[in-house]
Amino acid sequence: MASHEGALQTTLAAARATVDVAGRPVLAAVYNGSYLPPTLRVHRGDTLRLRLVNALHETTNLHMHGLAVSPLGNSDNVFLHVAPGGAQDYEIRISSTQAPGLYWYHPHPHGHSDDQVRNGMSGALIVEGLLDPFPELRHMNEHVLLLKDAQIGDGHIVHRGIGDDALRTVNGMLNPTITLRPGETQLWRIGNIGADLYYGSRSTGTASTKLPATAIDARIWCRNGSSCWSRERGRRCSCRPQGRVRTRCARQALTRGRRAISTRARCSRTCVWRRRRHAARASREAAPGCRPAPSHHGTTHDRLLETDDGDTFFIDGRTFDPGRTDTRVKLGAVESGRSGMSRASCTTSTFTRRTSR
Repeated sequence: MASHEGALQTTLAAARATVDVAGRPVLAAVYNGSYLPPTLRVHRGDTLRLRLVNALHETTNLHMHGLAVSPLGNSDNVFLHVAPGGAQDYEIRISSTQAPGLYWYHPHPHGHSDDQVRNGMSGALIVEGLLDPFPELRHMNEHVLLLKDAQIGDGHIVHRGIGDDALRTVNGMLNPTITLRPGETQLWRIGNIGADLYYGSRSTGTASTKLPATAIDARIWCRNGSSCWSRERGRRCSCRPQGRVRTRCARQALTRGRRAISTRARCSRTCVWRRRRHAARASREAAPGCRPAPSHHGTTHDRLLETDDGDTFFIDGRTFDPGRTDTRVKLGAVESGRSGMSRASCTTSTFTRRTSR
């Protein structure tokens, strides 16, 4: 679904429906009656006009993950809530400086977002222009590959421990096949738009059949010059062909060993794959225009963010309550803090934040 004359106008209806997940009929909460809702394609400078209809029995809303757009009014405002039976019109203006690439949309109401995304309420949004600097690749075949994980019980989406008996699907299918001709180059846009799981990727096969990435959008290393693995999670990135890698807007997810307990950081990936005998090596470069982290000089507060299980959060020892205002931060102030994956654990990471208009 693509924009036309500077605008994309559509409707997303959130409701429970029987959908196909990995070849199995499953009752789930989805958009427009499909486990794989429309992929929205826009250009920089476009306006996205989207009506969200809520036919669920709980509150929902909509968030455009990764876009640098206004969080106010009826734009990408996660504090808007659509009650059961209600509807909300969103108008989101895409900046003329928005980085092209793959993004995604999903609900973001506190207390419901994980469950709704686990059911299948997530889809892709593409800002066109990724290949503009390379006109010779303009007609390259493209695939949008969306990864979702599902736990199914008695024909319903259920909630078990993260990764326990989970189906990992690509566009709702198990182990789909893509055929490339020898020497063919394809653009694969790969997005992890599920709720809980993380993915590594590699190319396997003989020396003549492996699919090395000539460009990939996350930090990688190549084993034996051909197998490329994703090293970092929670990263929104963009890539270019010619063996160049651009990294944008990194956010580290909380993990307990190999089990992720923070579900909101996700990796959206755009890859160019070339079938040839020898793998191209990918290098990494800093994205232009990235701001350095603010210094700790002038820090006004040191906060501690903790979680026991990934579902209950504490800020400075108090249980997080979205309806309560604990503090007001002045414009331009800098705060530092530590985040821990468990109140009983000393494993922490540090962060800074700076308020701005």
